[in-house]
Amino acid sequence: MCLLYCNCLALIAKIQPGPIFLAGVAPHGIFELPALMIGSAVVLYMGVSIVTPQIGKSMGEVILELLADWTKIFLGVVVPLLAIAALIEAYVTPGLLLNVLGG
Repeated sequence: MCLLYCNCLALIAKIQPGPIFLAGVAPHGIFELPALMIGSAVVLYMGVSIVTPQIGKSMGEVILELLADWTKIFLGVVVPLLAIAALIEAYVTPGLLLNVLGG
């Protein structure tokens, strides 16, 4: 969808879509995509751990440990990456797009 938007914008402004994509998506995407992948990987790990029998632990203990691990990763890695991406998208990307579009 983003590439389609970049192509349409490029046709209207008569500019190549590559620079528009690089200026509009890449700066904050560098931080958003790893946050998405890390968050997804943690949830997949939780699912695998729940269905794998743990010797000497009850299901409640396993779930509690997984939730504690998830909270640490989510608050320590995913949220900061998304906050950095939001700041870049709000303050850096508009200036880059203005430069690319010739404004």
